[in-house]
Amino acid sequence: MLLLLSLVVDVSIILTLGFFSIAAFFMKLMSDIHKIEMVFSLYKFPLLLIGLILLNIENVLDIQNSVTAYLMMLGAITIVGVCYANKNLISSNLLVKLGNISYEFYLIHFIVLLSLKPYFTNPYSYILICFIVSLGLSGGIKYVCNGILKCMTFKNNLYV
Repeated sequence: MLLLLSLVVDVSIILTLGFFSIAAFFMKLMSDIHKIEMVFSLYKFPLLLIGLILLNIENVLDIQNSVTAYLMMLGAITIVGVCYANKNLISSNLLVKLGNISYEFYLIHFIVLLSLKPYFTNPYSYILICFIVSLGLSGGIKYVCNGILKCMTFKNNLYV
């Protein structure tokens, strides 16, 4: 009902109440967690694909309204549900290593995006090169900072 009401009246309170009501509904479903985990683990790849499409629905349809906000939220919930039910998807060695440099990546990626923007006309190559450069710089920063920290703790006989 909130979805239909938000089609007519675009009020942020309706959108907020809708998010909370959907979250409350999913929390109620969490009591039957084994059934949900079974569905998410059986259909993990189609659900991940659907979740990614829904998460990017504003760009796919090229519209922005409260309905697309609901669909994006549903996509995020789907991705989180699939990852929760299939813990091996998020505990892979690659994702753990990316998680170890995520803060450095967060600090450096915007600078890289702004620095490399004038040199690219193709958006796909721009995004790919920026990701690779940001990843390399983040790994390097992590390596240097860990080396400095180890030297400082060894020099001062601090054991962290």
